[in-house]
Amino acid sequence: MKTLTSVAVTSASLIAVLLLFVRFTTGQDLVVAPEKPKASLPIDLKEPLPIKVKSHPVEWRESTFHLVSLNTIQFSLDEESHLRAEVKGRVTMFDDVQYDVSAAVLNKDGELLGTARTLCEAKRMWLGRTMSSAQKLNLDFGVSLEYPNADSFLINISKRKVLTPDDWQK
Repeated sequence: MKTLTSVAVTSASLIAVLLLFVRFTTGQDLVVAPEKPKASLPIDLKEPLPIKVKSHPVEWRESTFHLVSLNTIQFSLDEESHLRAEVKGRVTMFDDVQYDVSAAVLNKDGELLGTARTLCEAKRMWLGRTMSSAQKLNLDFGVSLEYPNADSFLINISKRKVLTPDDWQK
């Protein structure tokens, strides 16, 4: 990990020196166009899109659990440029945890147009085994005249501390 950190610091330092050199020699700032994130997915306003997004794994008794799994997302844009998305997935009942589900929409150049966030709640219910249930989440990005230019999106589930039955049965 130290190696990656030192490489990142060294790279950032070299970029800063390069930018100062360009500014000193030309009198102008070097403008670098943003690059679209590699993990972004294309937006489709007509059909649900399949996605495979899972919460961070929980290890317990030689098994791995993902308390939240997101399977599809359906975007909708109304005539006032109000962007919404409905996300469908599953929640595994294991521990009381509130996850943040966040999404961002980007234009074709990778520039951020807007974000949305909602909570996804997992409950602690233990009947000798895990159970799961269908979950529907609604994301509201608000209104922007830029949303008709939305080209791609990112979606993420926050990493949270999860207790195992061994922890909460003490």
